[in-house]
Amino acid sequence: MHRAELETYQQFFNLTLDLLCTANSNLFFEQLNPAWETVLGWTRDELRSRPFITFIHPEDLEKTNQVASQLLDTSCKLVDFENRYLHKDGRWIHLSWVATVRNGVFFASARDITQSVATRTALASSAARLRTIIETAVDAIITFDKLGCIESVNHSASRIFGYQASELIGQNMKILMPSPYRKKDDGYHTKYHTIGERRVVGIGREVSAMHKDGTSFPADLSVSEYVIDGKKMYTGIIRDISGRKRLEKLKNEFISTVSHELRTPLTSIRGSLGLIAHGVTGILSARTQEYVDIALSNSERLVRLINNILDVEKMNSETIELQVQSLDLISVIKKAMVVNEAFVTAYHVKLSLIGDLPEKEMMVMADEDRLIQVLTNLISNAAKFSEERKLVELSVERIGDHIRVSVRDYGPGIPETFRRRIFQRFAQEDSSDTRKRGGTGLGLSISKALIEKMQGNIGFQSTVGSGSTFFFDLPQLPQSTTQDPVRAQRASRVLVKSRTRGSQFHDVIMTSFSRRKHS
Repeated sequence: MHRAELETYQQFFNLTLDLLCTANSNLFFEQLNPAWETVLGWTRDELRSRPFITFIHPEDLEKTNQVASQLLDTSCKLVDFENRYLHKDGRWIHLSWVATVRNGVFFASARDITQSVATRTALASSAARLRTIIETAVDAIITFDKLGCIESVNHSASRIFGYQASELIGQNMKILMPSPYRKKDDGYHTKYHTIGERRVVGIGREVSAMHKDGTSFPADLSVSEYVIDGKKMYTGIIRDISGRKRLEKLKNEFISTVSHELRTPLTSIRGSLGLIAHGVTGILSARTQEYVDIALSNSERLVRLINNILDVEKMNSETIELQVQSLDLISVIKKAMVVNEAFVTAYHVKLSLIGDLPEKEMMVMADEDRLIQVLTNLISNAAKFSEERKLVELSVERIGDHIRVSVRDYGPGIPETFRRRIFQRFAQEDSSDTRKRGGTGLGLSISKALIEKMQGNIGFQSTVGSGSTFFFDLPQLPQSTTQDPVRAQRASRVLVKSRTRGSQFHDVIMTSFSRRKHS
């Protein structure tokens, strides 16, 4: 070898960042490049002073000795392996080796992979935790491809559906569907694959699923989409809601009992007390009149509470009926003011419709009785929280293609801490000042649900110490529709909201993820 060539190799030996070395058959280092000192902290003389196996982690000694014996005793030309080397400061450095033997001399290169090992260990630990979470989840978790072919299931999927994992993997999702959906053609497809319309992904649905023994059960299903290695995949999370349905049935039976067995006699009691209070049976003494008035007031309060609870239940089950038709909003507001005049007067408050009323009718599509119910809730709340001899102001204005109705009071305002909960059921500001005004805490929740079912929105503005304004917006009917009696009549309609079971597994899975049909 020429001197120049030797110097080139020596320069490469000294400058490379990998650890290069030679060692004799007694396992002592002979040559070491400077990288050893950089990576391990020992001087090269310190490393050469004792067998290199004394620097190796005790758990890696057997493996390293086996590699050395393999290189010495066989014709193996090249071996790669990993072990841990002791740093001078006491840390263990992970090294990845490539070694060979020539004429009884070990030639080896090593690279510091400590960070890579740490990352690999962290990923493995994270994957193990994720597997544990998936396997211990209460809900069934199933992954499948766009054809509906199942690729993995967790333990709960086996428990809920009654199959072993091996019985599900490779099968189509139709196996979990009740008839007639499991008999559908695999080629069934939908807009999701043909034009990209999302009907299920990211949206929870209630479906009917089927156990291995053929019994069906209600379930909540949510589906998410992801791409791995260029392949589109889906994860379905399924929860058996049979228990919840049983409780709902018991609750519905209780509500029915309240409706028929409690409200009916209570209404009769209230009517009888009303007749007595108004002197139909004769003039009452002052003390008797006081007791009758108290009983009448409390019976009316109970009737309102029962009616509110029934309304909440109807909206929960989406069985509330809305007789939606075209209405002149100004006329409805004036009716609500007449209906609530006596109630407001009892609080020594006056109602006023303020602002410039439009010359033309302000037409909306709404249920008149339910709209008056909403206005009654807002007006009664405003009256209860207003100071005596103050006004409760109603106003109407156009905002874009909507009409806004506002009810303003000059009461104490709504505390900041209560504003987030104000439309929740049974929400009441917890103070003696509020409690003495009465109420069930259901009125605003019901009002919000009713306005939203009429395609509107409800909200409020409030300043502590200056009062509050509650408002709702409803879409205004186009002027061309309100001017044309025939079109107005066609626009009038009855909306009946009824609770229906969400689409079955076939509609949810096969409808969204089956392969396309090609013409």
